Amino acid sequence: CSCLFAAGLLDALCQREGSLSSYSMNVVQMTPVLVNMSLRMVCARAIKGRAIVQEILNIGLGWGKTLLQNHSNNYVDALSHRCCTLYQNLSLSTDGLISKTWENLLTVAYLTLLHGFSKVEKCSTEGRVLMCMDLACFAEGIREEANGNTSIQTVKLETGMGYVDTYIKSFYYNEKDAWEWIKHNYENYRMNHLMALVASNGKDVPRLVERVKMLYYSG
Repeated sequence: CSCLFAAGLLDALCQREGSLSSYSMNVVQMTPVLVNMSLRMVCARAIKGRAIVQEILNIGLGWGKTLLQNHSNNYVDALSHRCCTLYQNLSLSTDGLISKTWENLLTVAYLTLLHGFSKVEKCSTEGRVLMCMDLACFAEGIREEANGNTSIQTVKLETGMGYVDTYIKSFYYNEKDAWEWIKHNYENYRMNHLMALVASNGKDVPRLVERVKMLYYSG
């Protein structure tokens, strides 16, 4: 019965000019995207992304302090060490897969930091400096681990340290400059992250939030 059903489905598809060919091409084109999405989800679980975001939020009033801190927060060393430990324990068979997994692992780690920082509601200028310090210490922790273990590969990331650092520093802009930055960069960041930016920067938050939504929905 299943063979007859498959044959009937195939016959129906073939009767439509190009349907089967079009479907096959769509599947081929979507496969790398789906694989990449699945890999990122696995990496997020592996680094305990939700727990990292919660640790960032647990700092609470610490982000609002007006005194400069001379050391990074505790979660930073734990995150860099966990990423490198996961890399060392990968049991993949080919260098290409290891490289892709490592790239996604680091990308997810940086995006997790950005997401955590975006959820901090009250943050002083010194708190933003501390975020930059945490970010830099994470990157340095990865480099130190890599120097101690030559098997760890160096990868270039589109959404790495510079991507997150730029987002943190956008909070220093006044409302007008922040909006100009958003207009030129909204395609590179998630809508909720830019909503967090306008919520901390503007006086008429509901209006600015609607303007951010319009950028995404009309684009």
